[in-house]
Amino acid sequence: MTNLARQLLGENPFKTFAENCDKTLGEWISLLTKTTLPSNITSSDPRIITAFQAVDNAICNQGSDLLRRLAYIQLNRLFVSLEAIIRSDRENWRVPRKPCQRDATVAIDIYMTAQPGKSNPGNLRRGLKERKRRGRVWSDLARPSSLLVSPLIVLIYSGAAEPIINDHRKMDAATLNLVAAGILKECPANLLSICTSLADKAESAVRSNQPIDMRQIAAEEIRQSL
Repeated sequence: MTNLARQLLGENPFKTFAENCDKTLGEWISLLTKTTLPSNITSSDPRIITAFQAVDNAICNQGSDLLRRLAYIQLNRLFVSLEAIIRSDRENWRVPRKPCQRDATVAIDIYMTAQPGKSNPGNLRRGLKERKRRGRVWSDLARPSSLLVSPLIVLIYSGAAEPIINDHRKMDAATLNLVAAGILKECPANLLSICTSLADKAESAVRSNQPIDMRQIAAEEIRQSL
C-alpha cells in the first residue's frame, strides 16, 4: 500500500498542491459558502435541498476534477450533518417518522428530492448511494489519521486518484486505512500542516461571512515552507 500512496502523491506533492490550490481555491470557497448549513435547523429546512443541489452541480455539471474531489467531501459532510439533524428531530419529536426508519435512509430520501427530473426511483437511489460512497472515500483520503483532517489534502494527489476512487473494488475500509497510513508516512509533514491551516482559515471566513483571498494566503504559506 506504500506504493499506492506514492502513486497518489506523485513525484512532487508540494508542486502539485501549489498548482491545484491556484486553480481551485476560489471555487471551493464559493462552494463552501453555498453548502455550509446553519445551526439549529430541522431536516425539513429548504436550505438543505439548496446545499445538495449546489454540491451536485459541482460534481455532475460544472466542476473540474479538482473541484469535484472537494465537492464529494462536502457531500459527505452534508450527509453527516443531515443525519445528525434527523436524529435530533427524531429524539425531540419535531418531524414525524415511520417506525424503524434509519436516519441514513431518511437522509437519502431527502437527497432524492433534490434531484431534477423523474428518474426511476430504484435506479436513482442506487446512483445516489454510489455518489455518497465516493464522497466517503474522498473524505477518508482527506483524513490520514484521526488527528489530521483537512479536505485540502486531496489537492496534494496526482491525477492517479480518480481511477482508484471510481473502482469500488480497490477501496474497501481496510485498503483505505492502509493507504492513509502510507500517505501519512510519505507526505511531507509541513505540507499536511499547510492543508489543515488553510482549510481552517477558509471555513472560519465562510462561517463569519468574511471575504478572504485564499490563493494569496496559500501561496505565502507554501513559499514559507519551501
